[in-house]
Amino acid sequence: MRFLAIFLLITCQLTAQETFKVYFDFNIDVPNAKSESALEKWIAENPGAEVFKISGHADSVDRNDYNRKLSFRRVMSVVGKLQQGKIAIKEDVELEGMGEEFPVSKNPAENRRVDIHYRQIELKPTPAPEPAELEKPVRRELIGVRDWGQNGMAPEVQEKFVNAKPGDVIRIHNIHFFLNSEKMIPESSPVLSDLFRIMTAYPEMVIEIHGHMCCNPNVNDTALSYRRAKFIFDYLRKGGIALNRLGYKGFGTARPIHKVPEKNGQEELDNRRVEILIKEPLKKIPGR
Repeated sequence: MRFLAIFLLITCQLTAQETFKVYFDFNIDVPNAKSESALEKWIAENPGAEVFKISGHADSVDRNDYNRKLSFRRVMSVVGKLQQGKIAIKEDVELEGMGEEFPVSKNPAENRRVDIHYRQIELKPTPAPEPAELEKPVRRELIGVRDWGQNGMAPEVQEKFVNAKPGDVIRIHNIHFFLNSEKMIPESSPVLSDLFRIMTAYPEMVIEIHGHMCCNPNVNDTALSYRRAKFIFDYLRKGGIALNRLGYKGFGTARPIHKVPEKNGQEELDNRRVEILIKEPLKKIPGR
């Protein structure tokens, strides 16, 4: 009888775990139109879902290392949509870009997918927002940050983050990478340290990291800018910043400050930048 009870308990736990599949077109890292519509419906119908694993897959076209990176970008695309839909994602969620490994079908289209593994959890009632919160204006502006402190967070930089509104973009000019690489030069390390301090000091803040490039007339070539944004994303995650507070995107040269090709080195530097989109600002300034 005891064995039977344990068996039934394990069986119930296994059946409580479910999977939702999101499909992608060839060599694309955002869901196709049909799957995006299905995902939006799933989000609306499953407010009590908790996601504990997201795995990305690809077909066998191209090299496996490329497909692993492509499938991970697909994973992060789905993460962003889940966060936007307020779906709960576990703090220790497992994110995998498996590339062309473990195919499920001989049909390549069925292997270009992301699997969302989730379970249903008990919903807690949330208080209705105050009318003032519903009326908050959304603004978007660029705030130049060139004065980061070498030995600590500069007060003026901290103030810009503290006073940010939803949709504000803080442009960081002095995060620099090696040429054609996502590896950051050592001189830029204090900038990331300051960004980490800000995220640690203000745990209500939610950001999205945007990577941009220079010098490339092909606006569809976003891979390097994705990797650079992911470098910063990984740095913050390894430091303990929660996944539900972070996102990242790479725009390549699709959103230049100066027209490509640039006229000089300064224009190239301006275009080769990192921006921080403020998605959820502080509700209250600590100590005030």
